[in-house]
Amino acid sequence: MRLIGYLILLVLALYFIFLKPYLLAKRIQWEVEGLSFSLERGLTFKSFLLYLPSGDFTLHLFIKEANLLPWQFYAKEFSLIEVSKAVSEKPFDYDFTNLTRLARRINLRVDNLYISTNSIPYSESLTLFIPRTEIRSGNVFSQGWTKAYWMHSQDIHSLEVYLEKAHVEGDKFIVDRAKVKSHLYSFDLKGFWEGKRGSFKAWGRIEPVEGESYSMGGIKLDLEGNVEYTRLKVAFSGRVEGLLVKNRREYRDLGIEGEYLWSWRKENALKGRLWKANTWLSFDYSLKDKTFEGSFGGIELDGKLLNVKRNIFSVVGGSIRANLEKKHLNLQAYAPILRVDQHALNNCTLKLDLDYSHTPKGSFDFLALQPFYLSIGGSFSKGGVVGEVALLDYPLQVESLSSKLSYKGSLYIKDGRLFTEGDGRLLNLTYRDMGLGPASYRLKLDGDSYSLDLKGEAFSLSGGGSLEEKSFSGRLSFMGMDLSYKDLLVKSLNGHMDIRADKNSLKLVGNLSTFLSRDRLSSHVLLSLDMTKKGEEVFGSFEGGLKDVRAFDLVYEKGSFSGKVQKERVYFSFDLDQRLRGGGQYSLKEGSYSLTGSVKDTIMGLFVDGGYSIRGVKEDLEASFGGEGRYRDFSFPIKASLSLRGNRLKASLEGFTTKDGLISIRSGGAEVYGDKDGGILEIKPIGLFIGQDLLSKLEFEKGTYRGKSLSIKGKISGVVEGNVGVSYHNTLSLTSAGTVDLTKLFSLVKSRILADGEGRVSYSLSYHGGSLSLFAESNKLILRSRYVALPLEGGLRVSLKEDRLSGSLSLRGNNRAFVLANFTGDGKLARVNLDLSDLPVLLREQSMRASLLLSGKGNLIWDYKNLSIGGRFYTSGFVNLQKLTAKRQSPPEWYKRIRLDINVASSEPLRINLPEGFLYTDLLATIKGDLYEPEYRINAHFKGGNLNYFGKNFYVRRGEATFTNKESHLDLTVLTPTPDYSIIIDIKGNPQYPKAIVRSEPPRDIREVLTTLVLGGKETEGLIPVADALISQVPQLSQIVKGAQSITGLDVKLQISPTVSPTGEVGINATISKDITEKISVEHKQSTLKNPKETYTGGEVKLTPNTSIGGRIYSDRSQEYRVRIRKKFDF
Repeated sequence: MRLIGYLILLVLALYFIFLKPYLLAKRIQWEVEGLSFSLERGLTFKSFLLYLPSGDFTLHLFIKEANLLPWQFYAKEFSLIEVSKAVSEKPFDYDFTNLTRLARRINLRVDNLYISTNSIPYSESLTLFIPRTEIRSGNVFSQGWTKAYWMHSQDIHSLEVYLEKAHVEGDKFIVDRAKVKSHLYSFDLKGFWEGKRGSFKAWGRIEPVEGESYSMGGIKLDLEGNVEYTRLKVAFSGRVEGLLVKNRREYRDLGIEGEYLWSWRKENALKGRLWKANTWLSFDYSLKDKTFEGSFGGIELDGKLLNVKRNIFSVVGGSIRANLEKKHLNLQAYAPILRVDQHALNNCTLKLDLDYSHTPKGSFDFLALQPFYLSIGGSFSKGGVVGEVALLDYPLQVESLSSKLSYKGSLYIKDGRLFTEGDGRLLNLTYRDMGLGPASYRLKLDGDSYSLDLKGEAFSLSGGGSLEEKSFSGRLSFMGMDLSYKDLLVKSLNGHMDIRADKNSLKLVGNLSTFLSRDRLSSHVLLSLDMTKKGEEVFGSFEGGLKDVRAFDLVYEKGSFSGKVQKERVYFSFDLDQRLRGGGQYSLKEGSYSLTGSVKDTIMGLFVDGGYSIRGVKEDLEASFGGEGRYRDFSFPIKASLSLRGNRLKASLEGFTTKDGLISIRSGGAEVYGDKDGGILEIKPIGLFIGQDLLSKLEFEKGTYRGKSLSIKGKISGVVEGNVGVSYHNTLSLTSAGTVDLTKLFSLVKSRILADGEGRVSYSLSYHGGSLSLFAESNKLILRSRYVALPLEGGLRVSLKEDRLSGSLSLRGNNRAFVLANFTGDGKLARVNLDLSDLPVLLREQSMRASLLLSGKGNLIWDYKNLSIGGRFYTSGFVNLQKLTAKRQSPPEWYKRIRLDINVASSEPLRINLPEGFLYTDLLATIKGDLYEPEYRINAHFKGGNLNYFGKNFYVRRGEATFTNKESHLDLTVLTPTPDYSIIIDIKGNPQYPKAIVRSEPPRDIREVLTTLVLGGKETEGLIPVADALISQVPQLSQIVKGAQSITGLDVKLQISPTVSPTGEVGINATISKDITEKISVEHKQSTLKNPKETYTGGEVKLTPNTSIGGRIYSDRSQEYRVRIRKKFDF
């Protein structure tokens, strides 16, 4: 004991001499209380306190009630506090290998352990509260939860660790079982530490997390990591029970994976990926810098998630960057397709830049490229949102209005109030399929109030209203606008319409004028209206006028209509030229209507005069018509009715008989009965008669109808024999096939048309939905006519498809005559091309006969109203002309619709036989204009001929004649030879009243020529009045005729001839003779000459054919007797 006491004194001496001064110098303080030592208990003390300050750090150590024995240590309380004031240049780097080896040899127990490390430069603190922990034979035991608190700046994080079992194995410290928990999570783990590094695995759950805009359910994770003093890497994977975003979108059972990385003074980051099917989020969060970078894809975006009452849907991807320390956010999102209501936007991008460090502010930019361009960009702050909006080719669709809309303007939002002002354009503006053309507009929106100025090519709209009240007040104006709606055409629309509308009412007041047309219906319309709608009630009035109304082939010069809407009824009336009248009413509530009126008009050539009545309610209908119809000269009564009651339907048309001349039609009428779904159609026989002879008869079987379909079949007998079928299913169809017996047909009409024919024509007819096709053919036809000299044989082929007609008629006669007619046509024009070759034409009139061969080409063109006839023809043959025809009677008016353009020329000289002889003539004729008053010109060149005048044969020396519709001219020279000279007569002027000049070759005294001309033969007057022409040259003609008429009888002969006296006096001789018997004749001659011998009265008796005696008594009472003997002498 003494020795121990000396040792203690030695230690104390060394402490006070050497250690105490050092501790004082370093300000190191320490204190031991209750220190004792014994071999049995070892070194013990009640408390030990050590305070070790330095420039970089301060260390505070406190141990309470400790007991130290070899390889054993026990302390009731152990406390270690370390405070670092400087930035560590090197990390903690201690090799626990030796300590681990030592742990297998020592036994250590601490009931309460407190450790706290603090770093002032990094504002970090780690504090551990460890309950009783014991190391025994290399095994570590803990009897409670260790609490750890980690603080960084103002952030405090805590967790609890329970070490169930650990042990030392070689150089490794192995944790067999441990638990880690906090209010956010709980994990089980195991691992080991060897030297300077370790490894662990953990599994557990993160508790549900609630955020401002989201809530996340529990997360089950598996962790696996490696630990070093300078580096920590933890890989994790697991499942997220659920993710709820803003209580609007929930994802269940999401996958999560990633890793946590920590490097000393370099990195402290969490990286990973969260996914569910095609929805995913990748993130990289730096705990050191408090920055977040992420990308996402497959996120479904809809109106519910955005908390808007719109039908929105898209699948969005993009990236996000955030600095949580600087409070800055950058978002970029992309959507291949964004559906908003009925629109699908393609290639949409959103860029958002947000600074929320103080008052949130930033910028945004949204862009959609297809199918229309939309750009919204700007900035936002506490003052609101300021930006611009641009829209291009937006497919606007508001009820019946559609357009391609473009707009560019400013954008401002303040306190939830939206303001925008800009200009735009509307392309392809359409209302109810009516093209309105392009338009430009200016829009101003201030909250709920707006104003709009819109201008189109021929219309404008100006006004404004309130969006909240759904009101509008303005004027719609039209300036010569052209519109089309389906098959309705609106031209030159002028006027205005004042519009006032709100939630509950609509009022229209205006005046309009336009021209309306639809198919073959058209009219100029003037309309004034004043209409109001309040709730379900409609009232007002309207009136207007009609001008130049055209309905198919009907034309009304003017008309009027008027009406009013009152107490849910529309009352109306109309009048078209007093030919079509009507009036009635319609109930808007009950759906009942009534209409009565009269018709007095010609419809498609059918004159109708009668009255009609229509009454109905909803699906019930009663209609009737009674009156008279007249087609040309066919008159017949019309009485028809239609009844529809509930499901029962009945309609009828009474039969009739009508007649025009010899042609009559007898119809038995028609009936329909059944219901809306089906029934029977009966058409009574229809007969076509000529006189009492039946031409053809059409008889129908009973037909049927089903819904909107009907069918009926029939047979045709008589001249036409065949079958006919009629059906209707959405469109009308008709088929017929059979033959036309020309022999039967001509047997009934040949005496009336002076023609006859033989043969059969087969045909097939088809009509379907407005498309008509017809094919007719005959390979052997025989046609005869009084105007053709011989029968013609040939074939016929006709084809009609839709409105295209084509065909040909080919005829031949006597292997020389040929007729070819090719015809074509459509709905607007019909054309026949004729090709004639040596067609023998016969003309038999009272004053003319002709036998001609006709060749050439011609055409007939018909627009179904006017007919044009043209062609170039050549002819040869002869014409017997007895007299010139009198002026024709006034032609009918329809001649004006026939246009002529015909040229006729003689292929060889025509022989024209006249009463006085014949002429050989080259002929060239043209006829133009309308048939009512044609313009014609006929040029005749006389090539030869023989004419007899004054008992002499005159030969045609030369001549020509021109005949036109205005005037005619004749220039003819004839010659007759005498033994000594030739007598020549030149006839010129109007052919009916020509002038004649007599001369001779060689020249002789004109008196001698005239005497030779008129003596020795009787006068023969023909179509060319030669004698009259000579007489017309003498003014005393009227006196001579009067004197001669005073002594003539009914059967006297009158001969008038010019004469010249020896003194050169020119006069006219008129000789009147009468044959009393075959051998006795008397005569009287009266002359205008002064010579008394030129006027006489005488007689003559024929003794023999060649011998006669006679005498004369002259005007001076002198007498003369003579004997005449005729005999040929041969000198």
